[in-house]
Amino acid sequence: MNLPLPDCYKNKYSVVLYGGSLEHIFNFSIALKNCMDMVNVGGNFMSITPCNNFPGHGFYQFSPEILFRCFSKNNGFQIEKVFIVEDDWHKNNVTWFSVVDPDKVRKQAVFRNNQPTFLMVLAKKISSINTIDSEVPQQSFYTLTWSGDLS
Repeated sequence: MNLPLPDCYKNKYSVVLYGGSLEHIFNFSIALKNCMDMVNVGGNFMSITPCNNFPGHGFYQFSPEILFRCFSKNNGFQIEKVFIVEDDWHKNNVTWFSVVDPDKVRKQAVFRNNQPTFLMVLAKKISSINTIDSEVPQQSFYTLTWSGDLS
């Protein structure tokens, strides 16, 4: 997944489920694009990745912002749902938090806790457009700040 995907796997699958590997891949942007390219139009991408309190587990812990920016209409996707899932395994307790696109609420998605948390996404591929190579995703807060439209 650190290298570009061979053409024979592109637009081939109705569901791509990526369950906890992205954080272990150094070239995360290539791995994510590979996942996006595997999904056929009308298909779905689902993933679960570490969000917080997993030090040493992998190279990365992810923010909801990266999912909203990468799985955008510009890249041929529509986010169906994003969740942060807090796993308090000592108490056998799991809490789900629905996450709203930071661009829509015009502020950063902030989540502070002391339990391991996962980030889950369900995104539908709505077109074969993918500009992620030519238009690097930008964090919405800074896009608004740079445009002077943060009010």
